[in-house]
Amino acid sequence: MRGAVLLILLAVLGAALAHAYILGTESLDVVYQATQGSVNVVPENGGSLWSNPAHYPLIATNAYGGCLAVADRPYIYQVNLNTSLLYTLLQAISSAFRPSAAPTAPSNASYITVILAKYSIVSLFTPYGYMEWSYGLSNINITAIATNCVNVAVGTVSGRVVVLGEKGVLATYNVGSPVTYMAYSRDGAVLYVGTFNGGLYQISSGGLTQLASLNGTIFYIGVNPRGLPYAVSFYKGALPHIYIWPLGVDLTPGAITEYGTNTPAVAAAASQDGSTLAVGVYDNLYVYRGGSLWYSALLPSAPTAIAVSGNGSIVVVGTLGGQVLVFWNGHRAAEWDAGAPVTSVAVSWDGLTVAVETWTAVKFQRLAIGTVKIVDPVATIEISGPEPCVNETIDVVSGGTTFTYRVSNTTQVLLPVGSVSIIPQYRYLTDYSRCAPLNNISLSITGNLQQPIVVYYQLQYRVSVNPPGLVSGPTWASGTTIYAAQPDVKVLMFGGPAGAGNTADMALDHWLINGTPVNIPAPSIAVKIGGPTSVVAVYRINAPSVVQINSTARWALVYITAYDQFGNPVASGRSPYVTTYPITTTAYYVLQYLVSTRWPATVNGSQSIWADQGSYAAFAAPGIYYFNNATRLYFRGWSNGEGGNFTAQVAGPMSVDPIYSVQYLVSVKAPGTVDGKPSAWLDRGSTATLNIPSVLNSSGSVRTAFAYWV
Repeated sequence: MRGAVLLILLAVLGAALAHAYILGTESLDVVYQATQGSVNVVPENGGSLWSNPAHYPLIATNAYGGCLAVADRPYIYQVNLNTSLLYTLLQAISSAFRPSAAPTAPSNASYITVILAKYSIVSLFTPYGYMEWSYGLSNINITAIATNCVNVAVGTVSGRVVVLGEKGVLATYNVGSPVTYMAYSRDGAVLYVGTFNGGLYQISSGGLTQLASLNGTIFYIGVNPRGLPYAVSFYKGALPHIYIWPLGVDLTPGAITEYGTNTPAVAAAASQDGSTLAVGVYDNLYVYRGGSLWYSALLPSAPTAIAVSGNGSIVVVGTLGGQVLVFWNGHRAAEWDAGAPVTSVAVSWDGLTVAVETWTAVKFQRLAIGTVKIVDPVATIEISGPEPCVNETIDVVSGGTTFTYRVSNTTQVLLPVGSVSIIPQYRYLTDYSRCAPLNNISLSITGNLQQPIVVYYQLQYRVSVNPPGLVSGPTWASGTTIYAAQPDVKVLMFGGPAGAGNTADMALDHWLINGTPVNIPAPSIAVKIGGPTSVVAVYRINAPSVVQINSTARWALVYITAYDQFGNPVASGRSPYVTTYPITTTAYYVLQYLVSTRWPATVNGSQSIWADQGSYAAFAAPGIYYFNNATRLYFRGWSNGEGGNFTAQVAGPMSVDPIYSVQYLVSVKAPGTVDGKPSAWLDRGSTATLNIPSVLNSSGSVRTAFAYWV
């Protein structure tokens, strides 16, 4: 009873873990999956065709997936149990089935040790789960498995290779070191064995032959129908190394992965025809064809699993970051995110169906061959010069999964089958230029496409648009583009007197295009964008210039200061220009009084002025002002008692008039005089004395005498 309870508990614990790996069939209509608690046959449409409990199983199939070999590996467990606790547990289970059973007195025993002996089971199944044969192997620790779909070979930690068939154990070989990897040749006649100490062996016709001795441990063997198999080993010396035999390649630093159940392992896979071997190390993929490096590629994260199509044209890589990448003849033909670290991948012979396993799920993805053509309208109309927008990234969304493609001009890609949305991505060449897609595409893919999918791109330049919030228009553009600005806007104004209001007018005055003034106050402008461009609308701030108090007093605007939203001053003046928004303003007004005089006098050069309070007004009057008709004005003083030109400080309204007398020119012909002079300027209304001799001259009996005035 104790043993039964323990086996149930262990089975439950094992089944709760989902770590796994998968093997594919030729067409990848199903995959074989091993988890820590079961073996499953998973079809392309999801679900499960068949499932069987197993403990840390190892699985194998042949090149085309014609069978499923399973090594079920219950480990040896040694458990110390408190028998009182065990009794209580058993009593609870018993009570659940027999509620009326009378309780039994508890045991006072302390601890006992229960040992479960190791017992491995090797089985061969058809693809749909029918068991062809099964044998148990006691006291054996299986570390590797391979099958040709007739026999099953298992390798052990003790260095033995056991070949089993329908009749049981057919042969046993000793390779002297723990077996780490095994693979059958395509015809199933040769078994290749890799070991912990780097030994590479082949078993054929009942004989064991060593092919090579590699540094480190062999973690992968790729069958090559054309010649010797590929063997990939890992060696940890001063530096980690990955060795590839018989290519003689040393990838340093090398790396292995422990992410999964069939680990440690190297991320490697060979094509069925033996032409191609793919190996992943850190963030790099190396693909060899015909014994030489065919291409390499940088990966977004560390590779955890690799699968290769039958002829090697397609390589599928799963990564620790969850990305799945498909390379087709050396170029990245598809990419998507699995949503979790990838534990295993499989691919069909033609490479157009991919299975991806993560911790919790196996998902299939069918692909179709298509051509994506990128057209750059800007570049095609140019006679010469580069075509920068012909190497772009295209996203294709299908069933909630995003596939990413890197397309150069016209590129063949592998597209997901089903309803897809093709979403080209923006690519930024510099901070000021980019390639912008002009169209998205939606279509349903049922098979290979006969016509290319045309994606249009445009070379665009960054456009700096100011002031923000007032000027509208694209910030990336190419060619003739319209920009519009609000013609006027009210902004807050502080500091003005009563009557000035609390807002100022911000009115569009002109435009600046790349710093060059365009004196058009129109609210819209057409700009030709042929490079990075600055489009600025220049506004003038206006506030009431005068706020009248009465006929002789007023407030006069001196200047306005504008501040940006952070409180920094950006412009100042009576009507300053600004290119910033939002802004606030403060206005400074001065009290002015009317200061006047009368003609021909002046105050600061005029008959009347508005003078700032506290300023000085200079009154000036000409001493004599002549008319052209023998009339003049003669200055006598000011109405405030000042006698000549004077300056006064303005403390209020002032009106100071000059005092003039009107004078006329009085002239008398000789020998007459006016006040003793030939002529004189006399005030209007005054009395003039005219003098003349009574006898002008006398000669003998004749004289000239004064008669009268004319």
